[in-house]
This record gives sequence, C-alpha cells and structure tokens, in this order.
Amino acid sequence: MTLIACASCILSVFIAYFSREKELLVTEDKSLKDEYCTLQEQLQEKSTELDVTRNQILTDQEHLRACQISLEEKETELDVARNQLLTDQEHLCACQIALEEKDRECRTLQGKYNQLREQFQEKSNTLEETRAQLFTSEEKLQKLQLEAREQACSQKKEDNFFNQYLLRVEKKYAKAVENQALEIEHLHDLIGSLMKE
Repeated sequence: MTLIACASCILSVFIAYFSREKELLVTEDKSLKDEYCTLQEQLQEKSTELDVTRNQILTDQEHLRACQISLEEKETELDVARNQLLTDQEHLCACQIALEEKDRECRTLQGKYNQLREQFQEKSNTLEETRAQLFTSEEKLQKLQLEAREQACSQKKEDNFFNQYLLRVEKKYAKAVENQALEIEHLHDLIGSLMKE
C-alpha cells in the first residue's frame, strides 16, 4: 500500500506539473498567435505603405522625366532666343552705323543746301541790283533817245554815235538779263535736286 500511495502521490505531482506546463504552453501559444497576427497586420500595413511609396516613386520619376524633357525644350528655346538676340544686336549695330552715316550725309547736304541758299540769295540780290541798274540805264537810254531825237536834224554824226551806244547798251542789258535768268534757273535746279535727296 505504501508503494501505491507513493506512486499515486508522484503521479498526482506529475499531473499537476504537466497541467501547469500545458496551461503555460497554451498561454504562450495564444500569446505567440496574437503576436503573429499583430506582425501580420503590421506586415500588411508595411506592404501597403511600400506599394504606395513605390507608386509615388514611379509618379515622381515620370514627373522628373517630364521636367527633364521640359527643361531640354526650354534650353533649346533659350538657345534659339539667344541666337535671335545676337542676330538682332548685330542688325541693330548695322542700323546704328547706317543711321550715323545717313546723319553725316544729311549734315553735309544741309551744309551744301545752306551754302547754295546763301549763293542763291546773293545772286538774287545781285539780280535785283542789276535790274535796278538796268532800269536806271533804261531811263537814261530813253532820255538819251529823246534828246537824240530832238537833236536829230542838226547832229547826224552825234546821232549815229548815240545810236551805236544805245545798241551796245541794249545788247549788254539783254545779255545780263539772260545770264541772271540762267543762274537763277541753275540754282533752282540744284536746290530742287538736294531737297529730293
């Protein structure tokens, strides 16, 4: 009986021990299952975040490529604009040089025009003086003709002398008028051609 009691006692001890171990294992198994579920959820979240990040990276890469293409286009446009600016600057320089040359030509022509205008004024004044002198000469001529006619009967020799003198004066008068008219016409032509230029 003692051996049976001892065996029964030992068996009870083992049963109690294994019961506690079982409970510990069940508890530990539940804890591991909970931790596994938690890790699975976290893994799923991380996987989702990874997909989102991957998609964002792809989107950013596409945007970066688009930006690079746009940058290349802008650089091309900038090169074209720079070349156009250089061409415009060269054209502007050429225009400025041509403008300076035209300005010098205009000043030269203005000087010639002023000089011709002065000459024209001088010729006009000379013509007026010549006309006045010719008018005076005509009066003198008429007076001499009148006196010559009055003395025609008694002074034939003097009459011939006066007639010859009168012819010479008339020829000089006609020649002077013709020369003055030619000079005035020439000056008008010069002024007209200069004003056209």
